[in-house]
Amino acid sequence: MDISVIANDSSPSKTTENSDRVDNIQVVDDDEEEEESCTSDINRLKVLGEDQLELPSEDEQKVLGDVVRQQRDELDYYQRQLAINEHKYLTDVSDLRSQLQSSKKMYDTAKNEKEAAFMRYVLKEKEILDLNTEKKKLMDSLKEKDKQIARLKANCKDVASCTAALETKNKEIKEYKVIIDLLKEDKSKMSKDLEFWKNKHEHESKCSLETESKLLHEIQELQNRLESLTKQNESFNEESNLEKIILNSKIYLDSKKCSEQQLEEMNKLKNVIEELNNQLTKCTSTVNSLENENIDLKTYMKSCEIKTNELLMFTESLSSRNASLQSECLNLQTALDKLQSDCDVLKQKNNDLKIAFRSQEESMAKEKELYDCDKKELASHLAYKMQMIADLKTTLERTQDDLHVSKRKFKTTVSELTKELQKKNIVDTSVEMKMVLDKMVKLQQENARICEKLDFVEDHNKHLLCELKKKSSIMQKHGIPSSKNGLLSGLSEQKPERY
Repeated sequence: MDISVIANDSSPSKTTENSDRVDNIQVVDDDEEEEESCTSDINRLKVLGEDQLELPSEDEQKVLGDVVRQQRDELDYYQRQLAINEHKYLTDVSDLRSQLQSSKKMYDTAKNEKEAAFMRYVLKEKEILDLNTEKKKLMDSLKEKDKQIARLKANCKDVASCTAALETKNKEIKEYKVIIDLLKEDKSKMSKDLEFWKNKHEHESKCSLETESKLLHEIQELQNRLESLTKQNESFNEESNLEKIILNSKIYLDSKKCSEQQLEEMNKLKNVIEELNNQLTKCTSTVNSLENENIDLKTYMKSCEIKTNELLMFTESLSSRNASLQSECLNLQTALDKLQSDCDVLKQKNNDLKIAFRSQEESMAKEKELYDCDKKELASHLAYKMQMIADLKTTLERTQDDLHVSKRKFKTTVSELTKELQKKNIVDTSVEMKMVLDKMVKLQQENARICEKLDFVEDHNKHLLCELKKKSSIMQKHGIPSSKNGLLSGLSEQKPERY
């Protein structure tokens, strides 16, 4: 309900209340004036008791009494009807409020159950996703372990190939050692031959002193050549130089041909010796390199053995870890199966809850339709009650008008009687005069009582109108359509006419 509607509803009610208050004040003033006039007339009648008065007829008094009784009966009847209608309206409103509260509670409980079921479903989905991620991590770790095992196998193959290469190198080193021994034997043989040739040269030099002088020059030349050769070949040993000298001397002693042949042989021998020396140097270098390689290979073998031991320990730990991981994977698989079964159960429950929620929504829609029908019925009932109140108001105004007419008639009769009493100036203290005065006093008292009752009825009607306005505003807040809202303002704005 909008604030503007409430303001519009409240503003005419305030204006009507103010107008009713002004009317009440005016009515009270009129009643007071009438009472004062009546009391003054009665006092005048008492003072002028000696005068003769013409009494009103008994028929008029009976008619006035009947009118007053009818008005009282009608007022009582209207009051009872208003009380009954008010009670019915209050009971209907309380029943509607209780139904509204119960339907709201049912809706809130259904909504809370739906939210709780949705949260459970979300939590189960989250647990399933976490289990899937953990399963993926375990599969990745198993793949990595398989890769590590493959690397270990490849490393073992590399170690086996390295050991085979080391064995082949050891065999080659042994062969080279055998070749070196053979070369050493050849060298010893060559040295023995050189010593033999040297001894033979000494013996021949003793034998051939004559040819010594000739050969000295050649020997010197050969020595110069040998020196140049020794300078060129620093690697030659002293033994080879001596062999050259012996061979050359022997060749020159025998003959030039022999010397040439010996020179050729010496050159061949030099080449052989050079080759042998080169081979020796190569063999020594290869032996040293092989020894170094052997040392390196031994150290590498030791490191490989350490690594193999470490890898064996690591493979053992990996195998134990793999077994534990397999057992954990089996446990997780069983837990996942349980969770899947729980998830299926929860899905079934969720489907049941959805079906129940749909049925609840359908029942809520039906209840809403019933509630709308009840609201429409209540609105029509309220309009009917408002129409009845308007009719009661009109009848009350008519009775008020009739009462005012009777009051005016009574005033006129009293004024006429006083005038007649003043004109005649007849002093009569008879019993009839006293009876008339008593009847006038009683009529005045009854008139005052009727005025009080009318004021009470007007106040009660105003109070009922205020309550009806409040209840209509409450019904508008709850969304009950009331097309008869204008009746309240129309009824409150209707002022009773005063004569």
